[in-house]
Amino acid sequence: LRRSEAALARPITVFSSSEHLDEHLSTFKDVIGEDFDSYRNHNLRVLTYAIHLLGSEHHLPVIAAALAFHDIALWTDSQLAYLEPSVAQALSKLEGRFSADELTLIKNIILWHHKITPFTGPHADVVNAVRKGDLIDLSFGLVNFGIPFEHVQATFAAVPYTGWHTILGGMLPRIRGYNIPQALWELSSIFKW
Repeated sequence: LRRSEAALARPITVFSSSEHLDEHLSTFKDVIGEDFDSYRNHNLRVLTYAIHLLGSEHHLPVIAAALAFHDIALWTDSQLAYLEPSVAQALSKLEGRFSADELTLIKNIILWHHKITPFTGPHADVVNAVRKGDLIDLSFGLVNFGIPFEHVQATFAAVPYTGWHTILGGMLPRIRGYNIPQALWELSSIFKW
C-alpha cells in the first residue's frame, strides 16, 4: 500500500453523535421536521468520512457547524439553489461564535461541497475532505477516495441510512411542484467546476 492508502486503511472513528453538530442542527428541528433524523445522519456520516480523510479532529467543531448548515436552505428557504442561502444562514447564526478565518472556512465548505474538481483556496484540505465525504455518502461509498468499503459499511451500520436519497429526490416536487425543467435548472447551480 502507498502511504496514503495505508493511512486511510487505519481504523475509522465513526461519529454516531456529535455535540458540535447537534448544537447547531437542533435549532432547525422544527423546520426540518420529519426529515431531521435523516439529515442528521447524513451529516454524521459526512463528518466521519471528512475527519478520517484529514486524519485529525483539529477542525471538527468548524466542520460540524458547516455541515449543520450545508443543505439547510432546502428547508429554511425552500430553495433548490440552496448553497448561497445556506451560507447566509450559517454566517448570520455563527458570527461571533467563530473567528473570521473559521467563518471563511465554514463559508467555503458550504459553497464548494458539490465542487467536481478539487477546491484550491484557503484550507483546501478541509474543504476537500468535506466535499469528498459528502460524495462518499451520496454514492453509498461507490466513490470512496481510498476509504476502504469496510469503513463505509461500518459507518452505515453505526449511523443508519434513513432515506436520505429519497428525501433529496422528493425535494424537487416538494419545492417546485412538477415543473421538472425549472427544478433541474435550479439544482444544476449547486454543482461547481
